[in-house]
Amino acid sequence: MQVATDDTSATDRAAHRAPGSPPIGSLIDYVAFSWAEGVIAAGLACTAWSGIRTEHRLRREREAAAEGP
Repeated sequence: MQVATDDTSATDRAAHRAPGSPPIGSLIDYVAFSWAEGVIAAGLACTAWSGIRTEHRLRREREAAAEGP
């Protein structure tokens, strides 16, 4: 009985990829960039929402102070 062994290393497997295909690092870079882009977009949306709420609150306070007691 013969046991099959896989003696190929990662560099040997990388040599058998299709010509012109990007290395695995490019996929990781793409995912990391997309994740960072999402975090920045969410932070920008939260900052804008917070600023709009603050401006509305300040406007109501100014209008209430202008009316006087």
